[in-house]
Amino acid sequence: MQALDQIEDCLTRLADRALGTCALLDRGGEARVVYPVPRWPDLVSLGLDETIQYGAASLQVVRRVRLLLDRVEHAAPTDRQPPLAERRALLDRLIRSGFPDPVLAATAVGAAISPLPIVASTGSGKPRQVAGRA
Repeated sequence: MQALDQIEDCLTRLADRALGTCALLDRGGEARVVYPVPRWPDLVSLGLDETIQYGAASLQVVRRVRLLLDRVEHAAPTDRQPPLAERRALLDRLIRSGFPDPVLAATAVGAAISPLPIVASTGSGKPRQVAGRA
């Protein structure tokens, strides 16, 4: 799950950045080296495809990937959302085949999770919510 947190952070940060060919300029501002950088669909694929493939049988992974997709879609401009929608459709197909039980399938497809608050002990036996977490 921690890896998915980092993948979500990376994709969210890259969602609205300019991607494409980059150039290294000399002191005069002339391009001396031009090189390609990954395109948005490549980054989404790199970050999610294997996790979706191998985690599709795990209810916890499926729910966390769905939350990741929701959050990245929210951060991404409209023209960058199709690769995310493709991954959601892929995830849904794998869920239907991997969770034959209708209750588990409905839980996996329909329930995006929200992060749980972190609770710490006060030493008095009464839990307290850690500041900054809802």
